Amino acid sequence: MRQWAKAHMSRWPALPSGSERLLLSWRPLKTTVLVAALLSSCLSAACSADPGVGPSEPQPGATADAVLEVLPAPPTTARAAPTVAAPPPEHPGLRNPGKARERAPEGFSVRFETTAGTLDFECVRKHAPIGVDRFYNLVKIGFFRDIAFFRVVKEPKPFVIQFGIHGDPSVSAQWRDANLSADPQTRPNTRGTLTFAQAGNPDTRTTQLFINLTDNSFLDKMGFAPVCDVMGDGMATLDRVNGRYGDAPTSQQSRMQRDGNSFLRSEFPDLDYIQSGTLLGP
Repeated sequence: MRQWAKAHMSRWPALPSGSERLLLSWRPLKTTVLVAALLSSCLSAACSADPGVGPSEPQPGATADAVLEVLPAPPTTARAAPTVAAPPPEHPGLRNPGKARERAPEGFSVRFETTAGTLDFECVRKHAPIGVDRFYNLVKIGFFRDIAFFRVVKEPKPFVIQFGIHGDPSVSAQWRDANLSADPQTRPNTRGTLTFAQAGNPDTRTTQLFINLTDNSFLDKMGFAPVCDVMGDGMATLDRVNGRYGDAPTSQQSRMQRDGNSFLRSEFPDLDYIQSGTLLGP
């Protein structure tokens, strides 16, 4: 290699003293450094290699990539696509009240997950059998999904929080005339009781309910029969329900029935909602 380098020195431009020392001080353990130096000089001077030079030497027109080892890219692991849970199948009773008439257990609990927190109820059928059966079936068929607390009256003094108009107008239309007959009045409308709303007479109850935020026992003589009771920390959740609009949306119930949640979110964007309702069993 020393003889080859000396024989070709005359072909190359004068090298800097450092490069000359690098070439002339070659040692067997410095092969890689020597090849890199030769390659750099050869490329800059466009020299041609001797026939018989081994594969580690540059060939005519070769580039540095032809000599330097190219490491393979590290293997990559494809990221799995996130799994999105499919929505539950729609219960046939959601659009056909005639298929939502099961008898409720004698006692059961219900959990609402809401945008203000968790809300639990305890229900006893004997207190208001007709209304309790309806509430049980509404929960079971999945009615309480994305349902607005559209009437939240906390000022000037606490009164009620009302809900139960479905966000999908095509569902609301199926329940608008699904009236219940009256229940006997067995308990007062005290704070934390859940009661069906009505349009004057007890036999006009359908899907709308309200929760009493205070003692509203004056409603008892009008036939408002409580069906369930708020349990645990439920009243603390109700305290967090947004009361900004008060009674204002109540006069817009016809519009809610016709246009659903798109209307509410446009006109009353800060309302809280029931996200889901679940039967917890006895």
